Amino acid sequence: MNDARLPAEMSEGLIVVALGASAGGLEAITALLRSSQPNGHLAFVIAQHMAPQHRSLLVELLSKNCDYEVIGAEDGVEVKPNTVYVNTPNTDISVVEGRLHISLPSDNVGAKPSVDKLFKSLAINYGSRSIAVVLSGTGSDGTQGCREVRDAGGIIIAQQPDTAKYDGMPNSAIRARLADLILSPEEIANYLSDSHHRPEVLKSVGKDEETVVSVDSLIERILTDTGLDFR
Repeated sequence: MNDARLPAEMSEGLIVVALGASAGGLEAITALLRSSQPNGHLAFVIAQHMAPQHRSLLVELLSKNCDYEVIGAEDGVEVKPNTVYVNTPNTDISVVEGRLHISLPSDNVGAKPSVDKLFKSLAINYGSRSIAVVLSGTGSDGTQGCREVRDAGGIIIAQQPDTAKYDGMPNSAIRARLADLILSPEEIANYLSDSHHRPEVLKSVGKDEETVVSVDSLIERILTDTGLDFR
């Protein structure tokens, strides 16, 4: 990662966690944040698919269910620890040089906001200090962005499919062999709470060490790769 892109106070210890979700995402995001405790090192940026004209209640709902400061994302806002930034309807959200960038979608194709776009911005700006989390949702948004985060040295976490209301998005990342960790929302929270104590894990997990997977996800991979169904 090129720390020169970041403000000096942000280049030391800040880990930015991008949560990408679609259908069923509210339940997964709420469970994750409810189980997570602010530790001075984590900032969360959410890209939750929603209808263009939908009035989002995410800020209000999440504020009641977690110990983080939860705010609606605004263009130019500095990303700070112990804070959750929630996307607004009919916009794309990304992080550029330590600040949020809110933009109108470049086309009418695909769900909004683009999870891929958020993940890619983390890869460019935070490198090994970025964590991309793929939660409940249909389709494959986020998979390409996961590849860029992983190439930049970041970590990819997919929600355990059998804990997701809709398993399309996490399964897409898993089948592409991009998921370093496959965990329930509560397990993701536990992992994140300790990640800043073990910075070497951010560099090694899923790359030089055995990837942590469940039996169910292993069976799913065997089915995808070989056609053999052990379910």
